[in-house]
Amino acid sequence: MAELQGLSQDPQREIRVEPATLQAAADVCRTLRQATARAAEGVHTDTDAASRAMPGWELASALRDLHSQWEDDLARLCKGLNHTADGLDECARQYQASDHASMDNFYAAQHPW
Repeated sequence: MAELQGLSQDPQREIRVEPATLQAAADVCRTLRQATARAAEGVHTDTDAASRAMPGWELASALRDLHSQWEDDLARLCKGLNHTADGLDECARQYQASDHASMDNFYAAQHPW
């Protein structure tokens, strides 16, 4: 069976999760979303200008329809990037909270009185 990114079926193998890496990946998702939205601003302006320059042409209507569909796809992409970023941040927070809780429990077990 093929390994998945260094994971194996060996239960003795340690899996490490670095919350800082998860948070960095969340930042990348947010940066990508912002850059994508900025790049899309120019597309709207250009498409609008092109369709206005061809009043009555079928191509003008097709450009508006295409742009509308593209905006829907872009909105879903940006929403997905935000959702992924939020999930990565939450995962990092939960790993940190779990690590702190485990540390507290180990300390309490070492010093029960």
